[in-house]
Amino acid sequence: MQNIGGNAYLQVGASYNVLYKKDKSAFSGGFVPNIGVVIGL
Repeated sequence: MQNIGGNAYLQVGASYNVLYKKDKSAFSGGFVPNIGVVIGL
């Protein structure tokens, strides 16, 4: 995670979808990118 100021953190990563099916996925593989912002109180 990367601190973007104060108590806010930016989280960027990729998760692997184990249930991924080739004919039903828009991604070229089982990897799904995820980007989130975590704000601590």
